[in-house]
Amino acid sequence: MEPSELRKLAHQQGPEQTLAQQLGMAYGCTIPEDVVSLVATFPNGEFLEGPFCRKMSVREVLAAENFLHVDFRRHAIVPVFDCGDNDFICFQLANGRWTKFNIVDEISFADAADWTELI
Repeated sequence: MEPSELRKLAHQQGPEQTLAQQLGMAYGCTIPEDVVSLVATFPNGEFLEGPFCRKMSVREVLAAENFLHVDFRRHAIVPVFDCGDNDFICFQLANGRWTKFNIVDEISFADAADWTELI
C-alpha cells in the first residue's frame, strides 16, 4: 500500500474512542486523533510499498514496551511503523512531530513534520 493511501484511509476512518483511551493509558497522555486514526487503520498491520516499512498492529503499538523492551513512555514517543534494522517511525508526544528511533541505541536520528517524510 502506498503511504498516501494509508493516510487517506486513516483520515476517513477517524479516531476510535476505545483505542484512544487505551493508547492514552499506555503512553500516559492524550494521543492526537490523527495518530489514533493511523494506528486504528489496518489493526493487524500493513506493509507499505517502497522501502521496507510496516505499519504496526494495534496490539504491537499498545504493548510496544513488552514487545520491543524499550520504555517508550520515558522517551515520550509512540512507535507506529517498523522500518527494519531496529528502526521505528514514532510520533513524538512532546512536540507533535515524527521521528525515526533506533531501539538498540535508544536514539532518535531523524525528525519530520509528517511520517511519510521518514520512509
